[in-house]
Amino acid sequence: MSNDLPQSKEALPGPAEVGSSADELAHAQKQLKKLNLLFDVALSNMARGLSVFDADQRLIVCNRRYGEIYALPESVTRPGTPFASIAGFLEPHDGSSEAEGESAWIESHVSKLAHGETVSYNQHLKDGRNVHVTSQPLTDGGWVDIHELWTRDAKRSRASNGSAITTR
Repeated sequence: MSNDLPQSKEALPGPAEVGSSADELAHAQKQLKKLNLLFDVALSNMARGLSVFDADQRLIVCNRRYGEIYALPESVTRPGTPFASIAGFLEPHDGSSEAEGESAWIESHVSKLAHGETVSYNQHLKDGRNVHVTSQPLTDGGWVDIHELWTRDAKRSRASNGSAITTR
């Protein structure tokens, strides 16, 4: 048995280089912490709801407003929650309460996004409010949703501007 260590052709870094790398890492970590804080402030202060899903249809992030608009329990606004679980808390998309209709809608919605199509629709809530949702596909297969609570005045303004409104 030999105690010989494998020989490397690359020199190991000296103490000054290691110290410099540690300083660079500490600086990068400080910058990342600052960026995450700014991101959190931006999400918390948005007037619109925002949700981001990955290619596996799992929630990556959402803001507080998203949960408020739909009165979602905190348990379904956590990263990793399947889109289908969240959709189950929302109003039926076609006025029915059938789970099959919900599954078909989810499949259709995700398919459109997977083919690079931006999807916009109105979500009619039981309490009479309307939410305009725009889903924008991401290159990695996920998508970003923007949820805007519409008032009657906002709807009238958009209609006069020629904005297309579709319902689901």
